[in-house]
Amino acid sequence: MSLASASVKRPVFTVMATLIVVILGGFALGKIPLDLMPEMTYPVISLATEYENASPREVEELITKPLERALAAITGMEEITSTSQEGMSRIALKFTWGHNLDEATNDIRDRIDRVIGRLPDDVERPLIRKFDTAAMPIMFLGVSSNLHPVKLKQFVEDEVVHRLERSPGVASATVAGGLTREIHVEVDPAKVKALNLNLHSFINLIEAENLTEAGGDIDRGR
Repeated sequence: MSLASASVKRPVFTVMATLIVVILGGFALGKIPLDLMPEMTYPVISLATEYENASPREVEELITKPLERALAAITGMEEITSTSQEGMSRIALKFTWGHNLDEATNDIRDRIDRVIGRLPDDVERPLIRKFDTAAMPIMFLGVSSNLHPVKLKQFVEDEVVHRLERSPGVASATVAGGLTREIHVEVDPAKVKALNLNLHSFINLIEAENLTEAGGDIDRGR
């Protein structure tokens, strides 16, 4: 007996079976979770190393290549890519699916410890990050004002960011862009040459005097 003939000969059974399938399907449809960015662990670990005031070639020769050579033999790694730009080195390590990224991160730290002594003294320690879709921003907000750009950024950092972070459902908020206050020291080349000095002496002096220290205790009243 075919399915069509059975459905015609038993209409009540056919209607009841159809209703059961529709009801169960509607109930299951309401229980299916929806997520714009499903939680997935991509087998990618990135390293960002900051080296201020260095050209891309210096960053590549002094930072990127030594790190690449140290990380090339990590177990489970499929591909390594790097980008060297002014003041910043970025290295991405792609592993096989299912590889334990916690163990890979520990292995990366061990190999960085072996090579960190051969990097320039003023280079920042590489920052290790795992690729996490949940950490990607879901909203970008632009701020404009008649305030000075430096004061505007300071206002956003002091008054706006912590209020956004306290909003329900917000995990974190970060500030990108804007201007930061700088102090430029200009020297007279003629006087520097006449006194037989060099710019490194000025830099060392500024670094030695640029200190943050306690000013002592203040007693008020009793």
